Amino acid sequence: MFFAAYAMIAICALVIFTALRMPSLGVSFATSGQDIVLTAAQAGQVKRLTPGDRITFSSRAGQIDQNAGELVPDFEPAGSARAVRFWFAQRDELARIGASSPVNLTFPAGATWTTVVLHPVARRITELSPDIWMLLAQGAGIGLLGLWLIILRPRDWGARMFMISCLGVMVAAFSGAVYDARELTADSNLLRLMWGLNFLGTYVSGAGILALFLCQPRQMVKPRYALALIGVAALCGLGNALGWLTLSTFYSILLVQCGAFLCIALAQWRLARNDPIGRATLKWVGTVIFVGIVGLNLFMAAPMLLGMNLVAGDGLSILPIFLVYGSLAFGVGRFRLISLDRWTYRLVLGAAAVLALLAVDALLIYWLGVEGRFAFAAALLVVGYLYLPARTWLWHWMVGRPALSDSELFKAAAGVGYAPTPQTRRTQWRALLVRLFDPLEVLTCDDPIEVGKVRKDGVEIVIPAAADECALLLRYRDGGRRLFDADHVLLVTELVAQMHQAEAAREEYARGVDEERQRIARDLHDDVSARLLTSLHRSDVALVRTDVRKAMADIRAIISSLTGQKVALDRVMADLRHDTAERLEAAKISLVWPLSDDPVDARLLAYPTYKGLMSSHREIITNVIRHSGADRVLVKINAHDTALTISVEDNGSGLGDSTLAQQSGNGISNMRHRIEQIEGSFSIVPCAHGTRVEILIPLT
Repeated sequence: MFFAAYAMIAICALVIFTALRMPSLGVSFATSGQDIVLTAAQAGQVKRLTPGDRITFSSRAGQIDQNAGELVPDFEPAGSARAVRFWFAQRDELARIGASSPVNLTFPAGATWTTVVLHPVARRITELSPDIWMLLAQGAGIGLLGLWLIILRPRDWGARMFMISCLGVMVAAFSGAVYDARELTADSNLLRLMWGLNFLGTYVSGAGILALFLCQPRQMVKPRYALALIGVAALCGLGNALGWLTLSTFYSILLVQCGAFLCIALAQWRLARNDPIGRATLKWVGTVIFVGIVGLNLFMAAPMLLGMNLVAGDGLSILPIFLVYGSLAFGVGRFRLISLDRWTYRLVLGAAAVLALLAVDALLIYWLGVEGRFAFAAALLVVGYLYLPARTWLWHWMVGRPALSDSELFKAAAGVGYAPTPQTRRTQWRALLVRLFDPLEVLTCDDPIEVGKVRKDGVEIVIPAAADECALLLRYRDGGRRLFDADHVLLVTELVAQMHQAEAAREEYARGVDEERQRIARDLHDDVSARLLTSLHRSDVALVRTDVRKAMADIRAIISSLTGQKVALDRVMADLRHDTAERLEAAKISLVWPLSDDPVDARLLAYPTYKGLMSSHREIITNVIRHSGADRVLVKINAHDTALTISVEDNGSGLGDSTLAQQSGNGISNMRHRIEQIEGSFSIVPCAHGTRVEILIPLT
């Protein structure tokens, strides 16, 4: 590539050197609309002429008459071979007259004629027209592009045909730059050679594109037939160079090439119906060729065939040429094919909008006679009104309709995540992926490095592990009609994230259910079963009934917790006082439970708070009965806005240091655990005579 770049620089330098060596009289002719603008810098003259105005050049060497339209740089001789030879012979005669100073230039100025005196001047590089510089950039850039692609894919026939087409553009651009660099004239042999090379390069570039699509994405003919097509195009270029084919024939053949490309593209589209990569290439390349080449031919070939002036100079062809060949390089090289669908959509939509605007504007002006400004405004309104529905339709046709809306996708992901069994989740997960992408194949992926990526130019996408399923490989989206792209990677990433959230929520729910089951089992064991077991060993029927009644009360409390019912605080305190009094009375211990100055209100307690409070208080009374040896218990209740404090103090033997060191025993540990679960606090305070236990329960 370095040698190629240096060669391109050398060719550009040679073109510039040749241009600067051409004769110059400091006079130029340029097209401006339907007129020709004559600029004679030496005489300070700028005149507008018609293409048919006669211009006379005379000196001691002779005299020659020319039409003003024949002196513009873009002029090309048309007609028979004899007319072409005559025009080039006039270039030699004009050069011979211009070399003999001074030169008289005579041109019409209204009803009179004006003569200015000209002398040969040296050309400067800054005087070269923008068209020449753009043609040099076009030739060098497209030539290097073709060489670069053939280096990357030396055995690919598509790359080879692309390189031939790029070389044709390079030859046409460099020869066109030399041909257009003349001021008025140059050596006729040089001009004739550049003129012929321009035809040759143009024919070969167009035929190279046709040959390319005869070989890609499906090989429709053998490569030798595609090369033969390029050979025929080269012969046509030679025919134009020798004058055997007229200029109008040249432009007609260019338009025929557009039609031939359309036929080949349609045939390739049919052959590639099961090849998503081929169809993606065809959509992209076909679009840019029609937007670029067809637009170029319509704006250059069509005006020539209709006898109109060119819309733009040869240099401005750099824009569509670079668009076409740059896009062809992406298509043939298969670079970023996964993104081309959306670019194709944007390009088609933009081109269609521009053409529709021009068509409606022309219809209003030429057919209905509407004034220009109003016609353009009306055309904008019409095209703008149709733009949005056309954009939506085109997007659905080229990119595809989404299988699911966002809300449907969320519901489907949640349904998979909350499925009851792993097998069901795996089955539903695969079904969801098939519904989204309609792949031809769903395989297991054993390559963790490729997870969450698009592979093989968009043919495959790797789905991360989710829903108890391992990583999956999806191949051939939409039944093989379309490719995966970066948007699908984002969709899969979001979908897998939703799945993981659903799975985490399901696991959290299962964990909550398990904890609730354990809580119910613990409450049944600690309260109900303990009471019933105690009643089995009682001989007093009244006591048995009391135990059963309390067990039923515990069962009702558990059921209330399952249904979400709450219990009033004043009722809890009343039940707790009654239960404590009965138990202490049976143990022959007196109870002192003074009423608080702030009576307990009827605020509602949730079951965890109610259960923690009741169980902890009962455990404290049990410890007093079993271990304290006390004959008196003092219970104080203090209810604040945000907390409830219960203090239970006995006059027993108290707790020694060894007992305090064992506060992590089962009973005390269970109490502490229950209190901490409801965000309360628990403390044991030794007293002078006995022990005081304090509980703080939050009420917010």
